[in-house]
Amino acid sequence: MGRRGIRKEGLTELLSEIAAKKKEQSQLELIIGLADSAKARAEKELARLGEIRHIFSRVPYLSIRCLPYDAEQLVGSVSGRSRNRSFNTSFGYSLAALRSLELSHTFSISLYRKEETKPSGRLWNLDNIGCYDAWKISRGDGSSVAVIDSGVDYNHPALCSCFGSNKGVDIVDGGDPLDPNGHGTHVAGIIAGAYTDVSDSCGVAPAATLYTLRVLGADGYGLESDVMAGIEWALDNSVDIANLSLGARAASGAFRELCSLAYKEGLLMVAAAGNDGFGAEYPAAFGESVLGIAALDKFNQHPGFSNIYSTNDLSAPGVGVYSTIPGGYASYSGTSMATPH
Repeated sequence: MGRRGIRKEGLTELLSEIAAKKKEQSQLELIIGLADSAKARAEKELARLGEIRHIFSRVPYLSIRCLPYDAEQLVGSVSGRSRNRSFNTSFGYSLAALRSLELSHTFSISLYRKEETKPSGRLWNLDNIGCYDAWKISRGDGSSVAVIDSGVDYNHPALCSCFGSNKGVDIVDGGDPLDPNGHGTHVAGIIAGAYTDVSDSCGVAPAATLYTLRVLGADGYGLESDVMAGIEWALDNSVDIANLSLGARAASGAFRELCSLAYKEGLLMVAAAGNDGFGAEYPAAFGESVLGIAALDKFNQHPGFSNIYSTNDLSAPGVGVYSTIPGGYASYSGTSMATPH
């Protein structure tokens, strides 16, 4: 065992991951778990190691961006391998307070493809899930949904009425949470897009309130710690539902712990199962705390790309779904599209 019961085997794996990533990345991000009693002092000490990007308020973790060399020194000190006495002295209090140390994994959108042709019967997805009958009961009135994604074009004619004065937040850059990718806007339209004669498109809950939490870059990729920050924002702002049309093949214990807490606090999280035909990605694979969503075509069959294994909870339309994109409309396929139904 390393310090505070951290498995040495896990630290060896972490060192291998860092060694692999430093060949292509000039900086890495770590998710560090700290003992509650020592958290405040350790945070100040760790700030000398790199840029602290997130200090999570609901779980005892922080994320820090640093040079691969410094990440290796930290892991080496925790494992007892490092002979760097200066490093051990400078960060001695933090090392004693550590209870976990993991990489912030890379997450990405769960889009399978953009369709080249417009589907006939563009609202087939609403027919297949019985949406018109559901609207007799509710159109989403009083419900709020956080779109944890690449941002949303909240000025889109079909989406502008879904947002209040608080649009959300850009967790990636700290700017405007608009959508430089298009994926989050497509997801938002499936949730709450308003029907127009021009679009022949409509969301499943057009009376719901949306928030855009941008956690992914223009390329559709982002860091696990930013996704976690998005979930904390949803909790802090009493949002009802968090839509996560994204995923990764690995996730940290910190992320699992946060999702478990969010579930207990009443946040309904729905996440894309993934599009590689294997088992569900994270966070859909977390089990009870997150609903994992697989894709269906218009014949209610699972397409070959959709992950459909036992960790999935529900399936929904995810092939040729027509919805909003910045400046217009388009048809996309993927478990990303199934999730917001």
